[in-house]
Amino acid sequence: MEQTPGESGRPSEVFYLDEFASLKVTVKSEAAKADEITDEIIQVFIDARKGVKPADSSSQYVYDVEFQVAEVAARMLRMSDTSKIRMLASICEIKGVPSTFLPVYVDEPLVRAMTALLKEHGSSLSAKAANLALLDMGLLEELERKGSKGDIKRFKSLTEKGVRYGRNETSPQNPRETQPLYFVDRFPELLELIETHLAKNKAA
Repeated sequence: MEQTPGESGRPSEVFYLDEFASLKVTVKSEAAKADEITDEIIQVFIDARKGVKPADSSSQYVYDVEFQVAEVAARMLRMSDTSKIRMLASICEIKGVPSTFLPVYVDEPLVRAMTALLKEHGSSLSAKAANLALLDMGLLEELERKGSKGDIKRFKSLTEKGVRYGRNETSPQNPRETQPLYFVDRFPELLELIETHLAKNKAA
């Protein structure tokens, strides 16, 4: 990976993928051109083994790969529609591509952070205790990423079961992490599940 100046003047990260990583990204993608791009990548590596110099890649090809990587990341992290739009807008800005085709906002249910919701409902639980219960119940999971200095950074993400009660937003601290936020209208149900789970564990 290296930092390069983006087309709009902002710094941009460029990732160099080996054969395994390139194929993994495109095979996991459900984008319309995934098969076509996978075929092109396979041909590039076949040509490389034969010593054939590949033709110059078009900018459209580069854009296709970048949007496919974004699509895979959004699906793997179960990002909300709002976060997906932000990510696509960011790619467009870096590449100098108009993003007027993207909606200004997405009509999604109101969400809030766990700490705020616990306080609003008069719960004595801490956000840490609630998160531990959600992890134990399989509604929340802890993911890892590599930091800029090679250290491991951990962050939380709602699972497939958990997105019933909230959504994963991109973290304001780091866009490579998710931040779980919870639906206001479904929080009473979620809080009851958490309290029941903790009561059973205490009685056991």
